[in-house]
Amino acid sequence: MAWQGRFFHRNEGLNANEWFNKKDQLAGSSPNSPRIYRYNYVGYQFGGPVKKDRLFVFWSEEFYRQLIPSGGLSQFYTPTALERQGDFSQSINGDVRQS
Repeated sequence: MAWQGRFFHRNEGLNANEWFNKKDQLAGSSPNSPRIYRYNYVGYQFGGPVKKDRLFVFWSEEFYRQLIPSGGLSQFYTPTALERQGDFSQSINGDVRQS
């Protein structure tokens, strides 16, 4: 029987710094922030003979997890027909309590 496992991890903190980012840091401006790109890829295989030259078994499984930022918005708002025409007199702000 034999098995093999693997793990691959990607995180923007492990990225190399570009020459232009370093140049901008030295000039006093803020460096370009890297894009968020994270994922973990884990897998394994297990296999071998059960009975000599008659019966074999093989099992493989993979797990993939990725972080995709939503851009900071968890809810989306569709404007009404009046709001599309520029009339916001009937609009209601759900964050502010009206008295």
